[in-house]
Amino acid sequence: MAIPFLERSLRLGDEADFPGAIIHAASTLGHAYNLTKRASEAVPILERAWGLAESGGFLHFGVVCLTQLADAYMLTGQDARARETIDHALNIIRNAGFRALEGHALYSLGKIIGQEPEFAATQQVYQAAIAIASELGMRPLIAHCHLGMGQLHQRMGRPSEARAAFSQATELYRHMDMQFYLKQAEDGLKAIH
Repeated sequence: MAIPFLERSLRLGDEADFPGAIIHAASTLGHAYNLTKRASEAVPILERAWGLAESGGFLHFGVVCLTQLADAYMLTGQDARARETIDHALNIIRNAGFRALEGHALYSLGKIIGQEPEFAATQQVYQAAIAIASELGMRPLIAHCHLGMGQLHQRMGRPSEARAAFSQATELYRHMDMQFYLKQAEDGLKAIH
């Protein structure tokens, strides 16, 4: 598992007092914590890393932390903070012209507003993320957006739309051999049948 390695990387960055290494390790570790249902552990690490990035001018690495922090806030039930954080991240990303990061941030925004659920707005955000991902050849992000739309349609009681989105996600994940997410997409399909 990658988490012990990432925790060690973060400790080494701290020991060396190397902000760039701390920020990079924290964003990756925060993502791993978010994926393994340890978002409450991700929050303080990502908040600290974002503070270092903001004060040290490491916007490219820092904005990744900010996006992961928005996800961690959402996963810990802090929806207002999640929305505020992802909006801040998108503002920085768009001003800097980081197109790939904009696609990822839009995907995060879709997950956040999809919790409410703001159906039309969420679908529009996922479509915008898919457009950027298609333009840049970011197939994993395209699959993630289809998975998110499947989950949204499922929550809204739209089984045929959910099935179509889960099927697209399943096909993409299978072709990329992304087993962790493939299982989620397949589970979504099974819940509909």
